[in-house]
Amino acid sequence: MLKPSPEISLVLAPMEGVTDAPMRALLTEVGSFDFCVSEFLRISHALLPDKVFVKHVPELKNGGRTPAGTPVLVQL
Repeated sequence: MLKPSPEISLVLAPMEGVTDAPMRALLTEVGSFDFCVSEFLRISHALLPDKVFVKHVPELKNGGRTPAGTPVLVQL
């Protein structure tokens, strides 16, 4: 498997309806991603409970990492 050079980051970009948690888990198991970005989460003026974020980004229960250990950033 090719590894990116230290100067280049390989990011799993968010794609609505495609890169959900199961797909992030699968792709980070076989890929060399430095990090992932979640699908867009719409926020409002009200403070949302944690369960809303965990529902869409379940990796938050695992320290914000996929099962392979790749960090996941939440896109707001």
